[in-house]
This record gives sequence, C-alpha cells and structure tokens, in this order.
Amino acid sequence: MNGSRKGLVPSSFEGKAEWYDPHRNTANFVVLFPGVAEYRGFTQEQAVLARFGKPARTYHVGAYTILVWDKNLLRELSRAR
Repeated sequence: MNGSRKGLVPSSFEGKAEWYDPHRNTANFVVLFPGVAEYRGFTQEQAVLARFGKPARTYHVGAYTILVWDKNLLRELSRAR
C-alpha cells in the first residue's frame, strides 16, 4: 500500500492486484517503517489510521511498528476504489 494525496491505496509494485481481493484473501495488519537516511520508509501512519481507524493492538519490533485490527482490511480498501 502506498500513501498518496488520495489517501491509502493498494500498490501492485512488487505485488499482484489479486492479493487485494477481500473475497480471496485476508489482511488484518499493516507494517510501518519510518525510514533511514538512505531509504524513505513505507506506509504513512496517518493515512493508515485515517483509512482503518484505531488498531486493536500495536507491536514494536526494532524500527518496525505493526498495527493489527480485528477485521479484514482488504474490505476497506476495496470500497475505496
């Protein structure tokens, strides 16, 4: 997923469009990475929270933050298209 002016949108970069089909797959988490000097990171937290709301749980592993919900996030993305 990428953040853009339109909000959070699925990305087919290094992925496939069918991965985002909520009838075929389930995704209940988003991984955030703030980036480093050489790499700008991925997934903007504000865009994620604006799209999916407050997560049920949050985990921190090194520089990564994993946000977890009790719902299939792909349903939310499919409504946005």
